Amino acid sequence: MEQEKKSGKKKKIIVTAVVLAVVILAAFPALIMRTGKHKLYSAARGQTPDLTSAGMTADGDGDVVYGGHHYRYDTDNINILVIGVDARGRENTVGQGDALMLVNINGRDHSVKCISINRDSIAPVKVFGVAGDYITTQNVQAALAYSFGRDTLDGCELTKFTVSGLMMDIPIHGCVSIDFDDIAEFNRLVGGVTLTALEDVEKAGIHKGDVLTLTDEQAVYYVTERNSGSSEIGTNSARMERQKQYVLLWCQAMRQKLGENVSELCKVYRSMTAMVTTDLKTSELFYLAKEFEKADIDGSDIYELPGNYRRENYYDEYIVDSEKLAQMMLDIFYEKDD
Repeated sequence: MEQEKKSGKKKKIIVTAVVLAVVILAAFPALIMRTGKHKLYSAARGQTPDLTSAGMTADGDGDVVYGGHHYRYDTDNINILVIGVDARGRENTVGQGDALMLVNINGRDHSVKCISINRDSIAPVKVFGVAGDYITTQNVQAALAYSFGRDTLDGCELTKFTVSGLMMDIPIHGCVSIDFDDIAEFNRLVGGVTLTALEDVEKAGIHKGDVLTLTDEQAVYYVTERNSGSSEIGTNSARMERQKQYVLLWCQAMRQKLGENVSELCKVYRSMTAMVTTDLKTSELFYLAKEFEKADIDGSDIYELPGNYRRENYYDEYIVDSEKLAQMMLDIFYEKDD
């Protein structure tokens, strides 16, 4: 009899332990995401862009006054810089930031917007000497900022400084960099991206107007190829259109893949973290992934910094129109007080 009582108690303990374990495991993802959300919003608390550099005025509360309206920076914004790097696996080089995109995620309305930044944009870049000592800050192509990094993570920090300066001190909460060679793996994650080719890409055997699901190798060429030796000014613009097209379709495919499946999210996380350099913590990445999954992204959510090309001393230079940029930033990052 005593033995049966002990056996019964043991079973109850085991059942209780199992129930607790299930409850903890079910709550764990939510706990991670709450932690990530708190860290992200704390990262740039109090930082707002300075649109007065574009000729706009500010009232006593720091709100922007434009066109008879008051605009307040939306503190629910989280801005993540994504960098495509052209190192291509070469040793002893971190590469340049050849593709730049600022991803804006709003935790209140669960919207996602992407701002494509021309790699040729003239922007403040920290310049370092051979010994690694800081020399000065120069206005040169934004792509060069990454190349001055001691390593890939340092390249991310330097590029964050450059993009923030270019976009009137926009707060940037984190950064992710991806080597162009790893685009093949990202393409594989979604089973290939299906699109209508915007132009010929000879190395990939793609012709303008082709409707196809890109192989992993084709995806690399479609996103990265450009005729940098062309006598035409602004060859990067055509490549940017392909990049924007691919990113939009990849995001839609990934959003569908994630769905409500937490285990799928974990698989994607493990795959992606092996390929990227980031200053974001695991909890922050999980939170961003869930916010991304909630958003419905279409072509109207992808923007491009306004400006014009010029060429001096062989290299293309993209000059951002600060007035138009400030107006665009009001639309994306601010709330209008009616």
